[in-house]
Amino acid sequence: MKGNEKLDEITQKYYLTIYKYCLRRTKNMHDALDITQNVFMILLEKYDNEEILDVERWLMAVAKKRVDRYFRDMYKTRSVLIDNELEENIQTASYNPFDDYTEEELEQMIVDINSSLDEQEQKLYEAAFVKKVDYTEIATQLNISPPALRKRISRLKKKIKDMIQLILNCLCLLLIFK
Repeated sequence: MKGNEKLDEITQKYYLTIYKYCLRRTKNMHDALDITQNVFMILLEKYDNEEILDVERWLMAVAKKRVDRYFRDMYKTRSVLIDNELEENIQTASYNPFDDYTEEELEQMIVDINSSLDEQEQKLYEAAFVKKVDYTEIATQLNISPPALRKRISRLKKKIKDMIQLILNCLCLLLIFK
């Protein structure tokens, strides 16, 4: 019973101080109240098990950690919300950056990408993606194993994808600075 009286005394003495600290940091009455209650719940749990020499300092340290966690959690939540909102906007957007270009300009981009490939990559691209030749036949023509061909095609796809990404990034920059 004596422990509960001591806890009541500590609560009476420091509750307002901890609440004001939390309110000053969070600038939100409800969140400050929740954090303050959480701090005193932790005190209730730890009081019998730990020897707390300087109660005020201990309470302030716990309050600081709880407020820091509050901001970390808020940042994560807002970051996720912003990411989800951005993704929704992108998915529902009807704008296509390629709409600003004529067919001739887009075909020139494809020619530019193709011309940046070496001769062997161009032949592989044409056989695999334009003519749609069977992979075993292409592997036989190139005198390589089918797994080696798949590896080459995978590298070629990545190279083309990276070039397209570079073009899209440039288009986005152009749109931003238009």
